[in-house]
Amino acid sequence: LDVQSPELVALLSRQEEARSRRSDLASRRAQLEVDAQLASGVALYFPASATEPAGLSMMLAALGGGIAGLLIGVALAYLAAGRRRVIESRLMPQEVLAAPLLAEVTDFADERLKTDLPVFAAPRSVAAESFRFAAAALDLRSRRSTTAQEDSLFAGDGRKAHLVAVVSAEDGDGKSVVVANTALASCWTGNRVLVIDADFGSQSQTKLMKQTDLPKSGLAEVIAGEVSLRRAVQTVELSPELRLDLLTRGQIPISATDLLRSEEADSFFASISDDYDLVLLDTPPLLRVAYSSILCRHADSALVVVPHGADISTLEVLSDRLQLVGTEITGYVYNKAPLEDRGVYGGSLEDTLDLSGADELRQAKHRR
Repeated sequence: LDVQSPELVALLSRQEEARSRRSDLASRRAQLEVDAQLASGVALYFPASATEPAGLSMMLAALGGGIAGLLIGVALAYLAAGRRRVIESRLMPQEVLAAPLLAEVTDFADERLKTDLPVFAAPRSVAAESFRFAAAALDLRSRRSTTAQEDSLFAGDGRKAHLVAVVSAEDGDGKSVVVANTALASCWTGNRVLVIDADFGSQSQTKLMKQTDLPKSGLAEVIAGEVSLRRAVQTVELSPELRLDLLTRGQIPISATDLLRSEEADSFFASISDDYDLVLLDTPPLLRVAYSSILCRHADSALVVVPHGADISTLEVLSDRLQLVGTEITGYVYNKAPLEDRGVYGGSLEDTLDLSGADELRQAKHRR
């Protein structure tokens, strides 16, 4: 740079003046601060910082609050999604199972029922009517299946009964109660029904049917060829109109898995034909007991019991398991549903529950 340049000299001069003025102002401010502290009547005032317009501040605050609320909502939704998703209505399982609703069974407590067998003990209850819906649906689908068999290349194989494995995902879903009442409702229409208590661990179906003493022979003995099916079954007669056959597990000390995977088991389940119109398999919880899948493989189809409040992800696993086994889902029963405003059918049921003709109907079917 040329230090003798007039422009540079002028700038340097102005810079020096600014420094000198700044020094004077700083000295003056220091003096004023001293005077203020000495209570000389001098007070210091500092200029206020520039503020944003009130409207803009409110807008920014509202925008910030909205974004924060949105983030909190998203977080809560994520947490809720991560928690247990449950079945809350009768049609929700249809999306998971890709199968129709056969019946909606109300919670017995909502009707103040003190029995596990309302079809027998409380035939005019809403629950009993629901089981009659389930039985009618199974009968209808069984008839369609039989017609299809007769029209197929395999017609004439002698199989008439529809073998249905009644399954649920967990303990406590009410599966055995559904089996018992659906079987009784089917009997009421005159069908010949066999219930197989294939839950070797609990035998809850046997207890439910008032069979306190286990028979000496059952499923194990029949499959092993020690006794015939006709000799092993126990006739349960709750009333003249409600009679069905029950096959318990038997007494042979054998692994259920080994028994059910045998060729003899294949032959047995394929031979339940001429004596019954409907065979219901009461199976162990499908996602808890391994041999339950083997039972499903022996069945023509599966009826899934879905309780109100069941976990959706658990039902998805059950559906995948049945698909893996290759068992068709004939439908599902929505169990323990809230009664809500469905009410009691009253007079309509009074007209439909004349049981006097049921025995005559059954005898007519036996003569076929």
